[in-house]
Amino acid sequence: MPGLVDRVRNEEADYVVYDPFCSWGRALVGILNLPTVAFVPSYAMTEHFPLVRRLSSIFEEQTSPEAEEAMSDFREVSRQLHERYGLIPLRITDPFITAEALNVVTLPRTFQPDADTLDERYVFVGPSISPRSDASGFSLDRLAGNPALYVSLGTTFNANPVFFAACFDAFADSDWQSEYPTTSSSARTCRS
Repeated sequence: MPGLVDRVRNEEADYVVYDPFCSWGRALVGILNLPTVAFVPSYAMTEHFPLVRRLSSIFEEQTSPEAEEAMSDFREVSRQLHERYGLIPLRITDPFITAEALNVVTLPRTFQPDADTLDERYVFVGPSISPRSDASGFSLDRLAGNPALYVSLGTTFNANPVFFAACFDAFADSDWQSEYPTTSSSARTCRS
């Protein structure tokens, strides 16, 4: 942290944009007292969201040696930041809670649970990704009026065709409409 603080201080930054899951960004803001923008790549949450309350209780219930060691390490880092920089001690749920003066959320507002509880500090800009150049050409209009099943492993673990084939096999006799490309020029349809 000291090297990061010195570097940003030397750059004479005007503001800090950070991801709430990067705790060092939040700490840097507290240390340098700079204007802040939170870049939220998931749901925007406050301490009032049910998920945050549930996570808090889950963290408190952890009893494995690994969980206890991780919690102990977290508390020690928090203590050191408090002693060295006067920061308010971190809570384990802090990465999930975002409430800066400006919070840029990369979801459409309609996808945000309890969006009506978030004030004008939360700006919903939608996805921050470019159009895919390898898109399959599947038109979403084909799904209109039909029940559709969507399976995704997210952005990290999404290149597993065996898993997706197993999903299609599992739902092959259902009324769900589903399709996935098996090659760049063909597709397998389970039910139309």
